[in-house]
Parts: sequence; structure tokens; C-alpha cells
Amino acid sequence: MMDNIEEQMKIFPHITEQIFDYLDIRSLNRCREVRKSWKIFIETSRFSSVKMIKAIVQQLQPSIEIQSQWNRFLLMADNKKIKSVFRWLNKGGFGGI
Repeated sequence: MMDNIEEQMKIFPHITEQIFDYLDIRSLNRCREVRKSWKIFIETSRFSSVKMIKAIVQQLQPSIEIQSQWNRFLLMADNKKIKSVFRWLNKGGFGGI
């Protein structure tokens, strides 16, 4: 069965992203420990970085305007910028997620 899941991840990555995106941060981190291919998929997918950034920003309790600006950035930024911002936020001690 596990091989079947691996094949589905390759054939339907968008569906796999949607499934993982339903999970909270803690569950998503646990999924990274299940299998190397899951870890790679989660860590290289845009949705997981966006989810982590949103969680970090939420911990900072920004104003509605700042939240709106973050959401606009997350919607418009390319994957490279998203990953870079996530690494920066995580390094700055805002992470711990």
C-alpha cells in the first residue's frame, strides 16, 4: 500500500498537496518523519512553507493591515522568495514550529 501512495504522490502532486495542507503544523511535521519521500515532498512544496510562515506571523500577532500585506506577499511571491523568507523567519527565533 505504501508504494501505491508513493505512486499517487508522483502522478497527482496537487492532490497530495491538498491532503497535506489540511493538516495542522504538528501533524505535518509528524508526516515528515513517516517516510523520506514524504519529507522531501513536504519540504519542497510551496504549501508547507506558506503554512509555516502564516503560523509564525500569527504568533507575532500583527495588525490586520500587516496580516493583509503578508497574505498578499504569500499569494504573489515565487517559491524561491517564499523559501527564503521562511528560512529568515525561522532563523530569527520566530520559528520553533
